[in-house]
Amino acid sequence: MKRKAKVSRKTKETSIDVEINIDGKGKYKIDTGIGFLNHMLEQLSKHSSMDISVKAKGDTHIDLHHTTEDTGIAIGECLRKASKKFVGIKRYAHAMIPMDETLSRVAIDMSNRPYLIWKVNLKVEKLGEMDTELFKEWFQAFSQSAGITLHVENIYGDNSHHIIESCYKGLARSLRAALEIDPKKQKNCTIYKRFFVKKELMKLTIVDYNSGNISSVINSFIEVAQNKVNIEVTSDLNKIKSSDKIVLPGQGSFKSCVDALNSINGLVDSLNEFAISNKKPLLGICVGLQMFADTGYEETETKGLGWISGKVSKINNQNGKYKLPHIGWNQIDIIKESKIFRNIENNSHMYFVHSYEFIPEDKNVISSTTDYSTKVVCSVEKENLFGTQFHPEKSDRIGLKIIDNFINL
Repeated sequence: MKRKAKVSRKTKETSIDVEINIDGKGKYKIDTGIGFLNHMLEQLSKHSSMDISVKAKGDTHIDLHHTTEDTGIAIGECLRKASKKFVGIKRYAHAMIPMDETLSRVAIDMSNRPYLIWKVNLKVEKLGEMDTELFKEWFQAFSQSAGITLHVENIYGDNSHHIIESCYKGLARSLRAALEIDPKKQKNCTIYKRFFVKKELMKLTIVDYNSGNISSVINSFIEVAQNKVNIEVTSDLNKIKSSDKIVLPGQGSFKSCVDALNSINGLVDSLNEFAISNKKPLLGICVGLQMFADTGYEETETKGLGWISGKVSKINNQNGKYKLPHIGWNQIDIIKESKIFRNIENNSHMYFVHSYEFIPEDKNVISSTTDYSTKVVCSVEKENLFGTQFHPEKSDRIGLKIIDNFINL
């Protein structure tokens, strides 16, 4: 996770917008309306390597106090937010900064314990248009808002400009060191992992074994996944084996699809390993479901995958009373609780294109049916195996919800 944040602070006296990227390149865009403060905040950005943007408007016609203090508050708040409250960082740091005749020391503890020690004496009352007493006010506001213990000490020096600039540069270098991610904390800090360790995306493979046009399946899964799932369309055996979930589409005849699977050396074995041995979730669509069966009788008797005992036979069209293929929208009757039907209303309509039906031996695997000549099986669920005779990718928003349910198993 990138350590970035934005903060807007509005009061009666000031309006301040701050953006910080901790892991930036020291780029800055500073406009506080106070020339010398701009110069100091530019040094803070440059020497900390943080990208800092500050846009401030305040009642500078009265004096510079409110704008100076509120800028410190807003920057501190933004830094705290960007750092995720200092999770997983090195925390402590210090810097000794020479600037010509001046030497200043800054030490910090980023631990949500705000405290300021200020041992800086300036010999002039103003630097540019700024009252020099306002620098302590800025450091105090920053420390309190950020939650940082901050010790600032000018060891020696004559030029007030050099003294203050060395203090800001010391703060910058200390922040740069303290905000580094601590490798030792990464291993044990669960909060760090929650914020910063990028979870590997789930791998979902749509098996492409030349079973027909599967573009609508691909597009529907991409639409639902919204870049939260790593979707592969492939017949590569290694990618199939390493997947978290598999979609097995199927268009055409039972025989043509089985033949296409068998034509790719090792594909059936890899699918068996994935679904039967390792019991990972697999969704069969249309003929992809039918191939779960032991045997299919389309074109000729053909051996299926044998995952769910049963056969695939032609729908009884009652001597032409029912048209084949069965094409179009039909109502389904959900007959048992199913994970892929979560939040799907019973009697919803799905889109079908088929002439053959899967008839499982164990009726307990049937999760829904549809009336077309007889009670035609239109979905099954057995442990990690899910199958739909209808096309969820063509069944509008309800079909997309079924896809979403499968992705989120």
